[in-house]
Amino acid sequence: MGGLGGLGGGRLGPDLTKVFERYQDRQKLGNWLSAPATLVMQPTFRNHPLGEGEILPLVAYFEHAALHRREQQGPQLLVFALLGAALAVAGLLLFGRLWRWRFSAVRRPLVESASVAARRARAAAVSPPKGA
Repeated sequence: MGGLGGLGGGRLGPDLTKVFERYQDRQKLGNWLSAPATLVMQPTFRNHPLGEGEILPLVAYFEHAALHRREQQGPQLLVFALLGAALAVAGLLLFGRLWRWRFSAVRRPLVESASVAARRARAAAVSPPKGA
């Protein structure tokens, strides 16, 4: 259903935002909900059909939503994409901050041994041999 908080509902099943306006009758809508003719929903409803105790509240909800429907406010797909990008950047920054020192226990001895070896090589190159 469009108009739901957050990002305006899901994308898996059919869009039910204007379903009451499409059927314009509680009985027709109730019949459709008992066995929806959409490829995505048929396998689920075949094994687990909605009961009357579930259909009546859904019909009432769809009717209420049709009578009190607001037009969607803003491009929700753009909001979803921007929110996803912002969360990805925040996650990368957080992991970069947390893992900043992850190899220090390995790197420090390697760098120290390399600098000691470099100092010895420079000292050997600068000083003349003792026996010469």
